[in-house]
This record gives sequence, C-alpha cells and structure tokens, in this order.
Amino acid sequence: MLMRRTFVGLGIALMAVVALVASAPVESQAAGTASDGPGDAAAWTTGNKLAVGTSADTTSKVWFTAAKGITTEVFYPRLDIPNMQDMQYIVTDGSTFVDLERDVTNHLVSMPDEKALEYAVTNTDKRTTSKYRITNTYVTDPSRNTLLIRTRFQSLDGGTYQLYLLENASIAGGGANNNAWWDSTNSALMSSGTESLLGSSLTVVSALKVATPNGFVAHDNGYAGKTSDCNVDLSAHRVLNNQFDNIASNGNVVQCGQIGSVGTDTTFTVALGYGSDATSAINAVNGSLTAGFTDREAAYRGISPYRGGWEGYVNGLRAAPASVSSDTLRRRAY
Repeated sequence: MLMRRTFVGLGIALMAVVALVASAPVESQAAGTASDGPGDAAAWTTGNKLAVGTSADTTSKVWFTAAKGITTEVFYPRLDIPNMQDMQYIVTDGSTFVDLERDVTNHLVSMPDEKALEYAVTNTDKRTTSKYRITNTYVTDPSRNTLLIRTRFQSLDGGTYQLYLLENASIAGGGANNNAWWDSTNSALMSSGTESLLGSSLTVVSALKVATPNGFVAHDNGYAGKTSDCNVDLSAHRVLNNQFDNIASNGNVVQCGQIGSVGTDTTFTVALGYGSDATSAINAVNGSLTAGFTDREAAYRGISPYRGGWEGYVNGLRAAPASVSSDTLRRRAY
C-alpha cells in the first residue's frame, strides 16, 4: 500500500511538472549556422528624414535618424559613419498576415519636449479598421554609446499578435562585409564590421537587446533577401522556422528577435549599443538598460534630477524674439 501511494504521488508530481513546463514561456533556442550568403546587395535609405537626434553632451558618440516611420541610419563614432540601413517591427497574427511596419502604417511624428531632440513616432495600421498601433520614442544615453527606443504596442481590435524586431545592419559604413551572431549570455543580437575609411581601418561592433521581462524569446541571424532572412521566412510561413545563431561568412546580414510577453497594450525598451569591440558594445547596452529609459530620458532632456542636457543648452541661448515666441511652430523652429 505504501509503495502504491509512493508511485501515485510520483505520478501526480510528474504530471504537475509537465503541466508547469508546458504553460511557462520558453525562449526558443536557435541552432546552427546560416550558409546561404552573402545576401542581396546592401543599400542606404532615403535622405528624407522625419527625425535626427543625438545627445547635447559630448560623451555619447551616437546619432540617430528616422524616415518613413522607422529607424534608419545610426551613426557612430562619427557623424560620417553609418552603422545601420534600417530597423523596424514585423507584426503577424501567425496565420493570415505579415506586416512590415514601414510599409503598412501611417506615420505621425511629435516632440515630447520641444527643447530636446527627442521624438515620438506613432505608426498606425492603414487598414480601414486598424489592427494595431506602434509608438517609438527615441533618445540616446548621454553617458553611453547607446540608442534607446521606448516602444508601445497597442492591439486596437483586441487581437493577439506577434512582434518581431528586424535590423538590417551596415556596420562601419558598409553593409557587404558584416558578421552577426547571438550572445546567449547577454541575450543580445551582435553584429560587427571592419572598413577602411580615409586610409585607416575601423572596427565597429553593435549589441541589440530588449529589456526584461520582455526580451527576445526567439532570434535569427541571416543574409538579406535569402531563406535565412527572417523577413523572408516570416512572409512565407507566418512563423519563424529558420533560426540561426551564427552566419557562415561575412555578408549583408539581417537580424531579428521576437519580443516576449506582447499583450494588447505592451511597453518595453529597446537598446542598441556600440563599441570598438563586443565587450564595450555589451557594456553600453547593459548599462543603459540598467539605468532605464525614464532615467536616461531625463538625463537626455536635462530635467530633474539632472542638469544640462538639451534643456540646459537651449535655456542658455538667447530667448526667442516676440515675433515668434507666441507661435508654437515658429518658436520650436527658432
């Protein structure tokens, strides 16, 4: 009788463990190496920018741009060295549609603080009955080489959607000779490139990470336009079938990660850090995420508890003349 109770107890415990594991969110583990490179020819985006920004302080060496509603060239460590073609979200219901943020939304740009180069880009689904809205707010960390984006994803029709962050890196001023890999220790998508600029060699490494508790629950490294490209994969299958940790050789790489815990109204922080090597890029991104978007936004603006920043700079300028001070648009331009 005692032995029977023991086996029954073990059976109940085992079923409980199986149920717990089945219900818990599990990070999808990519494996293997993408080998269908080098990928399509690399290109740059339009010069018709919606937003251009950087820190007022000189410690951070990152400049960002936005066009057509999405992140475009990000410059580091100088304003003449772009390290990205573009970065945007892919939205899918997993069965009937796959949307590329740039192409299927109407874009609205605002400035949360007219004294700071901070922008909120709101992208609303173009369908007659909109399914979702994505709002991306941009700042750089004044203390680190990091671009921070606070994203709010809203399901407008109550539907359940999957959200993927897609980056087409073009490191150190070029997109044809990049490497890409997954850093499992830091849950970050890494990319690197080395180019000869003005007669000298320059290496840049980037680290792309999403703050917990969301993070990346699936990820992929591949080649632009090929089967390993997560946008190609998602467009064909509505789910991410091809997941690679690494690439076989340098080329025009694309990376993506699925955002975890996306509900009907979800806000999370994306951090893109840069450095001359992987360690410095990871340190930048982890330091910025530890500080948090709200703290870094206050430092960027120069509001309490911080001084300086853009508000400190603008407040030190000559006041707007009466001819423009009463007109909001003219005052902001001034």
